[in-house]
Amino acid sequence: MDSSSDDLDERRQRKLAQMSRRDEERKLGVQTKQDERKLVTSTNVGRKYFEEEYPLMKSQIEDLFSKLSVNHDEKYIQELAENLQKMEKFITEHVDIIILSLYYHSLIFIIQQNKKNP
Repeated sequence: MDSSSDDLDERRQRKLAQMSRRDEERKLGVQTKQDERKLVTSTNVGRKYFEEEYPLMKSQIEDLFSKLSVNHDEKYIQELAENLQKMEKFITEHVDIIILSLYYHSLIFIIQQNKKNP
């Protein structure tokens, strides 16, 4: 009788451990999906912003270059330098976002593969 009670307790403990593992996996899956949605949303917003702002910046710089070719004024040179620095910062920030996004998606892929093939 004692061994059957021990067996029953052991089975209950295994069942509880299994349920706990499944719950943790489910929570991790939900969290991963939420994180993916946030990342996609922020990436899409960033991409849209980039697509709107980059052509405007490029156009401003091209205008300054054309003015500079006609008039070698210090004001235009300074304005051009400032706009080029602003554009460089803008591009660098977006490249960093893209790199982080790729890194994050790679990690998610690796985690999912490890779940499938433990």
